[in-house]
Amino acid sequence: MALLLVGLAAPRLFPSDGLSAYEGNERVAAEEALLSAQLGCNEPGDRLMRLKFQVLEVTLQTGLCPLSGVPAYRARIRTYTLFMIPSGTVSVACSSVDCR
Repeated sequence: MALLLVGLAAPRLFPSDGLSAYEGNERVAAEEALLSAQLGCNEPGDRLMRLKFQVLEVTLQTGLCPLSGVPAYRARIRTYTLFMIPSGTVSVACSSVDCR
């Protein structure tokens, strides 16, 4: 019975990565931003404060990102702690990551 309750509650407790909201070039940029945030904000002290990442917003820019070749973008990524409490927002622009 407890397992059934956990199964029903899990989607609400654990936020999605947010990628399903995007298609086409926006999806490519969202995937790149998510990966960049996960890799760029991976200091030992950050790991518990930034356990889960969720794409909040992706804005396509003109041109291509120089390192990856994906469409240029700016993105905001929300981070969550171990207990799924929002812990901050990461800004990403063509693999340039600001983990404040």
